[in-house]
Amino acid sequence: MTSPVARTINALWADEDGGTTVRRKARALAVLVLSAGPVLFASPASAAPRPVVINGAGSTWAANAVELWRGELRQQRGIFLNYASTGSSDGRAQFAGGTVDFAVSDVPYGLKDAFGQADPVPRRPFTYLPSVAGGTSFAYNLRVDGRPVTDLRLSGETVTRIFTRDVTRWDDPRIKADNPGLALPSIDIVPVVRQDSAATTGHFTEWMSARYPELWNPYCQASGGTPPCGATVHFPADGHIGQSGSTGVAGYVAQASAEGAIGYVEYSYAINARLPSVKLLNAAGSYVAPTADAVTVALAAAEVVDNPADPATHLTQKLDKVFANPDPRAYPLSSYSYLVVPTTLEFGTDENKGYTVGELAYHALCQGQLRAPQLGYASLPPNLVRAGLDQVGRIPGAATRTAGEECQGTQPVPTRVALTASSPSVGFGEPVTLTAVVTPAGVGGVVEFRRGTTLIAAPVAVNVSGFASVTTTLPLGSHAVIAAFLPDDPAYTPVVSETVTVAVGESGGTPGQEIVAEIAPGPFSLAVASQNATLAGGIVGGQATGTLAAATVTDLRGANSGWNVVAQIEDFTQVGGAATIPGARLGWVPSAARVSGSGTVSAGGPVAPGTTPGGLADGVTLCSAAAGGSAGTFTCAAGLTLSIPATTAAGVYSATLTLTLA
Repeated sequence: MTSPVARTINALWADEDGGTTVRRKARALAVLVLSAGPVLFASPASAAPRPVVINGAGSTWAANAVELWRGELRQQRGIFLNYASTGSSDGRAQFAGGTVDFAVSDVPYGLKDAFGQADPVPRRPFTYLPSVAGGTSFAYNLRVDGRPVTDLRLSGETVTRIFTRDVTRWDDPRIKADNPGLALPSIDIVPVVRQDSAATTGHFTEWMSARYPELWNPYCQASGGTPPCGATVHFPADGHIGQSGSTGVAGYVAQASAEGAIGYVEYSYAINARLPSVKLLNAAGSYVAPTADAVTVALAAAEVVDNPADPATHLTQKLDKVFANPDPRAYPLSSYSYLVVPTTLEFGTDENKGYTVGELAYHALCQGQLRAPQLGYASLPPNLVRAGLDQVGRIPGAATRTAGEECQGTQPVPTRVALTASSPSVGFGEPVTLTAVVTPAGVGGVVEFRRGTTLIAAPVAVNVSGFASVTTTLPLGSHAVIAAFLPDDPAYTPVVSETVTVAVGESGGTPGQEIVAEIAPGPFSLAVASQNATLAGGIVGGQATGTLAAATVTDLRGANSGWNVVAQIEDFTQVGGAATIPGARLGWVPSAARVSGSGTVSAGGPVAPGTTPGGLADGVTLCSAAAGGSAGTFTCAAGLTLSIPATTAAGVYSATLTLTLA
């Protein structure tokens, strides 16, 4: 039988702030952290910071993401925050005045605006953190012969000419040049802009001023601006339709009566309004939609201003290289918003609020990025996540995370790798080039090119744009080739490409073939779904309860010989102290389910907390599958109960639970 597979689970009983501390064993093991509520602290004055309700305001551009974080923090951590999407300008103003604990803004303080007054840098000390990444999209409503156009392509110059009112008809030759073969209607273009102060306008005009100043500056000057105009949050409308908020712009464009309309909104709003978005021509000559991957690729080139002497610009985004990113996958008009957070105990910030703002910041930078693409946003690339994590420690009261543990407990960020071959068939002895493209770009690591389980060449490092390639020769025959990406950063998942077939034949005469069959055992594995779970409600002499995160067993060996998952808990020990709680005080009620396959899984029997002798401390079955019915993928979990002795000293207790698959 295959040797047993072990997974350890570090069980942690946490203090009042609900935070967790992880003790890792020297072995390479999957770790699950279990945390529980407080055991009554003697003096509230000596208690660590704890979560409290916090308030924020600002960006409508990022509002959909912040709403997602609110729900996740409430459900997963019991942390409550309120957020008013009143616009970036109002959010900055409220933060400066101390009426909110944090702000979300798409532009920094002190923007020099050609059409409005710059808001001054506040007296309240603060720092910026990258938070929500996305593309400013051009949503449109256009039909040809009664059918909606869904694949419109435009160059950046043409977009700029549309919004500076130089191109006013959909059948303009410059639009036709971007869309050969498309019979464009002879109707007016109706450009829709924000009539309120909007950071979306700021992103759009910053891009126009950087890439097309010869078009933007004369238009701006003619509208009353002082050239060079640069970015502005007030669009100088002239023959445009003005709407308030991104919802207003998207809603107007989506009306059946608004045929010919085009407006700029964050991609999330275009998706919600079921509007198509323009594929924008990038610096590599590719027309690219503002998808999550395209934005993440583009922002891998983002720079962060390092100028501590000027709080208005220090740690703000510098996007020149993003706008001109030469990667063919990059969406040019990509940017990100900021979390504006306090760095001193002033303006209503105490340690409890600082701690809670810190937890929001960690969540936004880590787990909060995982579902961003579902909302039309992009996951921040690693360079920006690291830049943000470097600043969280400046928030007074924020929990300290050691290097590599900032995103402890989050699921790894998914990656993808696409493999192509220079030719599907070559002659014997002729070279073939294999190219792998990893997304999101900027994730360090190596690609292994394999035929079956055999390495074709030494692993190849991925470059900053996500490319890795190798040129090699292959034996005679037909070869199923894959690329496996192995990231350097454990925050990202390893991934294998789809198979590419390369046929190698003789260079003349009757082709011969080498027939190779490389057969390896199917996977037999045990994986833990999450590194975090919570035991709640614990007090001296009482009980703490929670749920063991699901363990997944995969048995595709073909032998169908059965398996068993056994768990064993060590004694709980006090973190930083000498007190203990017997491991047998932990009890459970297991559950099990089949995910796929033909086998059947059975849950182990319940174990009462405080079972004597032994209980979980002696090792018991979590779940099992009998011989003849063990093939497939299964999940096993358990409800947990920790019985706390009346003599227990207050504190944080941890233990290691080991799961063994055999």
